[in-house]
Amino acid sequence: KLGLPLLVLATLANAQLIRRLLPPTADSRRLLRIMGWLGIFALLYLLLLPLGGYREYRALIVRRDSVMPLILGLMFVYGLSAHFLLYHLPVRSRRWYVVGVLVFSAIYINADSFRTKENNACERLGLERLARAPESEPVVRLSAECTVMSWWKINDPQYSETNARLLEYWGITAGRKRYYHEGW
Repeated sequence: KLGLPLLVLATLANAQLIRRLLPPTADSRRLLRIMGWLGIFALLYLLLLPLGGYREYRALIVRRDSVMPLILGLMFVYGLSAHFLLYHLPVRSRRWYVVGVLVFSAIYINADSFRTKENNACERLGLERLARAPESEPVVRLSAECTVMSWWKINDPQYSETNARLLEYWGITAGRKRYYHEGW
C-alpha cells in the first residue's frame, strides 16, 4: 500500500541529492549506475510477472510477496545511497538529511503494519454448515461466495471426496459429507 511507493520516492530523492548536491566522483557514478540497473531490473521484472499465467488461486497468493525482489533491491539501494549521503553531504545539509531519514523511517515502519483481518469467516460458515448437516444429507450444498478447503469452487461433489474424508477423520462432520458450491 504506502510502503513501496514511499521507498521508491525516497530512493529517487537520494539519487537526485547525489546528482545535485555532490560533485561527480567515481563512487557517486557507480552508485547511480547501480540505481539505474535496479530500475531496469524492476521494469523487466514487472513486465514479465504476468507471463506466469492465470490461475484461479492467483488472486489469493499474489500480494506483496510477488514484488519482494524489488523491495529488497530498493532497500539495499536506499541504504547504500543514504550511507553515501551521510558521509559525503556538507554538515549543514547532513543535519536536514538525518531528520529526513528519521522521518522517512518512522513513516515506512508504520506504513504497512500487519493487521489480521477476519478473512476466513465465509469458509468458517461453510464448515459450520457441513458440521450441522443431518446424516441423511450425504451431499451438502454450500454458498458460492467462497471456497472451502480448496483454491477453487467445487462444482461436483465427487471432487470433495478427499476433503470429506479428512473432515470426517478430524471429527468435524458426522459421517462423510461431500459438498459442492451452489451456482455451479
